[in-house]
Amino acid sequence: MKADVLNREFAHRVVEPNDGRLLLRPADAIELVDRAAEEGVPIVRVSGVNRTDRDAELPIAREADFSSSVREGHGCWQGAEAFIRERSKLGLVFELTLGNDPLEIV
Repeated sequence: MKADVLNREFAHRVVEPNDGRLLLRPADAIELVDRAAEEGVPIVRVSGVNRTDRDAELPIAREADFSSSVREGHGCWQGAEAFIRERSKLGLVFELTLGNDPLEIV
């Protein structure tokens, strides 16, 4: 369960309020993508989340779904990193969903 290990390693970097989600600042999100690539852990989905109003529900600003590329065995890390870099100056935090095995993704 390499994804679980990475989730635990990055749990101390989450941005509040996190309500159990792995919400990371851009630099931390990119570091997680790099670590996932090293470990061979697929990035299934990345969401850019608006956190300008702390009292409001955190709406998803943009989302990239990499599950099809993961299922087909293509790399997903470069796409995830590019997605984060392109949106890093928008004041977003990023929620990453990791997969353990491409076969587990439905």
